[in-house]
Amino acid sequence: MNERQFHFQDLPVELFRHIFEYIAPHDLLNAFERLNRRFDIMLAQQPLWLPNNRQMSIQLYCHYLKKIVTKHPSQIVYLYLSERSVPFNLHVTFLMSDANIENELLLPIPLKQTFAPELRHINLKIFGDVPWILTFFADLQRYRQLDQMNISDYERFADYSHFPRVAVLRHWLTLSKSKIFTFKLNLDIIYAFSNREIREEIFAEYRLATGTESAARYGKINLSYPTMVFSYPLETDDHEWEDLDSSDSTQGFECVEEMDIYELDYVKDERLVQLEAIPCWHHLRKINLEGDCPDDKGVVGENISHLLHIAQRSSYFSELYIESDLDYGRVLSLNKQFGRLLSRQLVILHYTAQEANSSLGDLVRIIDKLFSYGQSSPRLKQLILNIDAHPDSWLSTRHLVLSFEKIFKRFPSLTHLTLNCKATEACRNSVQNLSTLASEWYVVSLLSRKMPMSSVEYRHKPHLIEIWL
Repeated sequence: MNERQFHFQDLPVELFRHIFEYIAPHDLLNAFERLNRRFDIMLAQQPLWLPNNRQMSIQLYCHYLKKIVTKHPSQIVYLYLSERSVPFNLHVTFLMSDANIENELLLPIPLKQTFAPELRHINLKIFGDVPWILTFFADLQRYRQLDQMNISDYERFADYSHFPRVAVLRHWLTLSKSKIFTFKLNLDIIYAFSNREIREEIFAEYRLATGTESAARYGKINLSYPTMVFSYPLETDDHEWEDLDSSDSTQGFECVEEMDIYELDYVKDERLVQLEAIPCWHHLRKINLEGDCPDDKGVVGENISHLLHIAQRSSYFSELYIESDLDYGRVLSLNKQFGRLLSRQLVILHYTAQEANSSLGDLVRIIDKLFSYGQSSPRLKQLILNIDAHPDSWLSTRHLVLSFEKIFKRFPSLTHLTLNCKATEACRNSVQNLSTLASEWYVVSLLSRKMPMSSVEYRHKPHLIEIWL
């Protein structure tokens, strides 16, 4: 009888990825990089969790900055690099030589707020690709986490993708409603890799928007927020609505790509009339919805009809970010028209629970009911759930198994599921958390054979689990 010898390198890719999660990035790359083509492919796709640099030697700290952060930026999903005497800071220099200056960076995997909850101050020295930086840190900006970002050194302007236009930068800056956030960008132009026409067009646009000649001239671009005022208002104020009687007064609003819908008591009636008079939102892609408070009769959900009115006139609407308590969520889930629309159009759903009373099962029941009205399978591909109830009140293997089964059954097109417990410290201090239960959930689901677990990949932290299908 011939016995086949089994070698370490014969293990399946899924198991290697699980093993790699327990190895520090510098040890992982030193041990497996350039071992063979199979390992090179795995390493190129492996998320990297960088350890806290205050626990490193100075030599290892420099190694991370020079060899890992600069060469594997799109793989970094957890980054905590700080000046040793100033916590919560990130100071990184992205080095580049003449040999690879023309190489384009891969699209970044955005840094999620849950992976860097303490990062406040960022100082970057770069050699091009400001849009890459903005995309990478967008989630931190959206959660109002950043207090300061400084970007300096060089930019190429070889084509329009190398530097954000005014509208794009303005949109990124105003993702955060923080009143203390500051942003500075000071870049010199690399003339050898710059297109003069593109450069001058973008420079002229920034001079016009800021009303400041020194903002972009003589091969330098110097921007500062909020000290610089853009000619197109960063936030809508009451004076804008004084001219809404003209026939073309709503044209500017038809071009918006993102909209916030919140408590209607704070919105003037004439504004609602003008918004609802717009026949079509040609570019609206994303809606941020905030649950309203009960009225005098205890009724919630007054803004849902306004939400439906806007969504029905937005053919490109595909992302919905909800922040609400259970009462609002349950009322929302009863709206059959909105549920059918979401089934047809929505690709990304981000639901954040409020009032510290929502378990995973509570949110799953709301979402499952809302999407049950669709006449065909929902298009949803990405689902992010932020749970606010204390983990001791709901977290168990059985709870995870039943909730995930319901999600996977309702959304056959789903490719990425994220579950985040907002009580981060409670999860870290608990013996039973998402890290300890993740493998139990996987084994139980595998044995139940209710879904093809062979195609499932996951990673976890005490307060977080991410699943790819």
